[in-house]
Amino acid sequence: MKKLMLLLLVCIVQLKVQAQVPTQEPYPNVVTSATNINSYGFFIDSVSTLNEQTLSFVAGSTNTSAGTTISLTGVSSGVHNLYVKVSTVDGTPSITNIGTFHMEGDNFYPNVPAAATPIDTYSFFVDSISTVNEQLLSFVAASTNTTAANAISLTGVSSGVHQLYAKVTTTGGLPSITNIGSFFMEGDNLYPNVPASATQINRYEFFIDSVTNTNIQSLAFPAASQNTSPGASIDLLGVLPGIHNLYARIYDVNNVPSITNVGQFAMDQNFRYADVAAPAPPLQNMEYYIDTDPGYGLATPISISVTNTTEVLTNISINIPATLTGGTHFFHIRSRQNPWSIDNALPFVVSVVLPVTWLYVKAQLLSSTTQIQWATANELNSKNFDVEWSTDGVTFIKIGSVNAAGNTNNTTTYNFTHGTPANGFNYYRLKQIDVDGRFKYSAVVKVLKQQTKQLLIYPNPATTYVQLDLSNNKTTLIQLFDAQGKQVITQYASNQSLLKVDITALAKGNYIIHVSDGEILQTGSFIKQ
Repeated sequence: MKKLMLLLLVCIVQLKVQAQVPTQEPYPNVVTSATNINSYGFFIDSVSTLNEQTLSFVAGSTNTSAGTTISLTGVSSGVHNLYVKVSTVDGTPSITNIGTFHMEGDNFYPNVPAAATPIDTYSFFVDSISTVNEQLLSFVAASTNTTAANAISLTGVSSGVHQLYAKVTTTGGLPSITNIGSFFMEGDNLYPNVPASATQINRYEFFIDSVTNTNIQSLAFPAASQNTSPGASIDLLGVLPGIHNLYARIYDVNNVPSITNVGQFAMDQNFRYADVAAPAPPLQNMEYYIDTDPGYGLATPISISVTNTTEVLTNISINIPATLTGGTHFFHIRSRQNPWSIDNALPFVVSVVLPVTWLYVKAQLLSSTTQIQWATANELNSKNFDVEWSTDGVTFIKIGSVNAAGNTNNTTTYNFTHGTPANGFNYYRLKQIDVDGRFKYSAVVKVLKQQTKQLLIYPNPATTYVQLDLSNNKTTLIQLFDAQGKQVITQYASNQSLLKVDITALAKGNYIIHVSDGEILQTGSFIKQ
């Protein structure tokens, strides 16, 4: 019994110990080596063979971090799930990894573009794309340059804002997208073509005051000339004093006229140009006639012995025909060279009663006096010469007398000084009186004496200009001379009582001003500082 109780007690203790000690899991075995991977599978939104994308691995690879490009073709915009798993070589799949991504409709990265196709043509359209208004530019073969410059014709395009369309076409006939721009068109904004070469000029025409065939003066040009700046002498015969218009135009070889240029000039009968004319060659051949011109080259020749241009020809002896009737006649003489000169005429008187042969009668204003000079070739019974003076050329008075030579066949010269000539024109004539009281008059000669006044000039000294008090409303000639007597400024004024003259360009020094209206001469001086 004690043994049975002891056995039961041992069993109970054993059961109690077993009940208190937990069961211990066995330790796992060492992990086996990783199995080689065969493929990589991708799924979008659901794990299905229909949308599986597979990536093959290199044989024997255990690398699960391969990179790849996943196609998103057909995937809509929004949030999507991406499932990824690998499969071993024995077909055992791995657990599936899940991630999310956001899909945008235009989020596809484009493939690298292919090389540009060679361009064949460049097309331009204005306002609308149609073959009617298309302008084409051909490209160099195999060219891919789309930035070529080209001149676009705007002929017929109206003024205002317009659209310009441009596109290129490849050699395969594929067009590009059309570029659009806008521009503003002005009616006169077309650039002209490069002008053609100037047509050769044929002649130059001048007109005074009006463009009519009655007052035309023409200047012929050298053959094939294009020079439009020739020098020409314009005939002013018959043009009255005052302001006039000068019209000028040219004609080409096709007789097409240019536009007419207009300028103005002042005409003064008493004006003398200050520039000295070029010296003429020495005279060698001359001819003369009395009263009636027989024609150039047909008058009586005269041989001249002048050897240089500075020698003065003072006396020429000629025979007066005995057939000349009494009264006034005219002796004409002209040069037969360089070329023909104008005729110089000298009046002389043939008197039946007084056998005096006149050579000349002339008058000259010297300072404020008049010098009258005359000469005779021969005299018979000549007593004296009365000098007569007039201010109107009609009524004469005697102002002096000079004794004559009496009887002579030699040239005799005389002179007389008139000390008080009047302002304006002065007329003189000689009354040749014979010993028996009979007389004849010489031709009338005249001189002009201008009234001299002091000219008011201010400021004086001056730096940039001087103001002149003209004190008249006539056309006036203004001349400035430097200290050496050189004329430095010439200009006209018309209907002005005050005139400002610009002297900025003049050097420092003393200057003299002459102002003349044909009747009154005003003089003055100033200092340029």
